[in-house]
Amino acid sequence: MMMPQRKSSRGIGLLELAIIIGILGILLSLGLGIFKVLVKNQKVAETREVLSSLRESIIGYVLTRLKLPCDDAETCPSPQKRYNELSKAIDAWGKHVFYVYWGQLRDTTNICSETSTGITLRLCGPDPACSSPVQVVSDVAFVVFSSGENRNKQTRGMGRTDTSLTVDVYEYGTQADDDPAFDGDASQEGYDDLVEFVTLYQIKEKLCQGTASCVHGTSPINVYNESGATRCFNTVVVSEGTAYPVNPGDSITVRNSFFGFCFGGAIGSFTYADAAAVDADNDCEVNYTGGSTLADR
Repeated sequence: MMMPQRKSSRGIGLLELAIIIGILGILLSLGLGIFKVLVKNQKVAETREVLSSLRESIIGYVLTRLKLPCDDAETCPSPQKRYNELSKAIDAWGKHVFYVYWGQLRDTTNICSETSTGITLRLCGPDPACSSPVQVVSDVAFVVFSSGENRNKQTRGMGRTDTSLTVDVYEYGTQADDDPAFDGDASQEGYDDLVEFVTLYQIKEKLCQGTASCVHGTSPINVYNESGATRCFNTVVVSEGTAYPVNPGDSITVRNSFFGFCFGGAIGSFTYADAAAVDADNDCEVNYTGGSTLADR
C-alpha cells in the first residue's frame, strides 16, 4: 500500500528573503524620494505666497504713505513702518525674507514726484556670467526674495541702497552666487532664490493720477497674466492676475510653472511691439490670455 505524499512545508529561504528585502528597500527609497519632492514643492509654493503677499502689502503701504517702508535693520521714525511689520516675512524654511529698496523712495514726501531709481534687475537665464540677459528691467522700486531651500543668499543686495545696484536673477539650478560674502561661503550652489519685484512705474500707475502717462515705445507695458494658471514670463513666475512689466525691445517666452518653478519648453511668446499693438486704449495695460495671445485690458 502506497503512503500519501506530504506537501513540502519549507519556508522562505535566505535567497528569497534577501530578494524581498531588496525590493522593499527600493520601494521605500522611491517613496521617500517622492515625499521629499512633494514637501519641497509645497514649501516653494508657500514661500511664493509669502513673497506675493509681502509685495502687495508694501504697495498698499505706499498708496497710504506715499513712500516705501523701512528695512528692519535701520532706524525707522514713527509713523513709518518696517517692511516686516506689514506682512509675514518668514519663508517656509523659517528664514527671513530679504528686502532691497531704492533709498530716495523712502525719503521722498511724495513718490509721484520721483522719475527714476538706481536699481536694475537682470533676468540672466542659465548663464552664470549674465553676459546676454534674457531681459533687463530698469527703475525697480524694491525687490523681496527668499534664499530658498539651500538657505544660501545668492541674490545681490540687502536693505536700503542709495547707489546704483544691479540685481541678477538666474534660472533655477544655475551655478551662481552673487553674494558669497553674506555667509562666508564662496562655493557655488544651484541657484534657488525666489524673487519678486516692483518697478517705480507700476507704483505710480496705481497711485499717481496723470503722472504715469503711457507712451508706446518709451513706457513699459504691464502684461497681466489672465491665462487661467501661473506661468513663467522668461524666467519669472507670474501668478494669475499679476502684472509683469515689459519694456521697449523686450521679447517674452512663456513657459509653464510647476510648484513655483519654470519647466518645459515654450508654450507661447510675445514682444513689446505685440503688446503695444493691442493696447487700443493706450493705457499700457494688456492681458495675456494663453499661447501667444494678447488682448487689450
